[in-house]
Amino acid sequence: MNSSGKKLSFAARAHSLPRRREFYLALAWTAPFYLALILSLIALVLFLMTPEKMQAFLLVGLTAAALALWAGSFFSRRQARCPLCRATPYFDNGAMAHEKSFRLYPLNCAHTNVLRTMVIQSFRCQYCGTPFDLLKENRPPKDDPDAASANS
Repeated sequence: MNSSGKKLSFAARAHSLPRRREFYLALAWTAPFYLALILSLIALVLFLMTPEKMQAFLLVGLTAAALALWAGSFFSRRQARCPLCRATPYFDNGAMAHEKSFRLYPLNCAHTNVLRTMVIQSFRCQYCGTPFDLLKENRPPKDDPDAASANS
């Protein structure tokens, strides 16, 4: 709540991330994985409609690419950790989700966080419920006058 008694927006409450590199790396692996997965499904439908040798090669190639990108996405999403609770907001480990976590059916909270970050550059940790914004800059500590004057 602010001084006028209104609830703050999600963007106003969102925390900045001290280390964004892991999150951007996870997105860089997961976006091509989603694309390869969709293209593999399209190739499968085309192959089932008219089975030809060229479409079979396309299906095998896209499936192999999706598997390779899945492996990269899997390990990079495990490296992105919430700075507060040290959980993995881009990877679902089966623990009970926070009551404020958001989920798009049929996806789990982790894939919903990935998609949300791709679209609006912010997400909510599904384990501690804290909102984070990848675009928000880190503020210097209040007790360090040198850092505050250097940024001005």
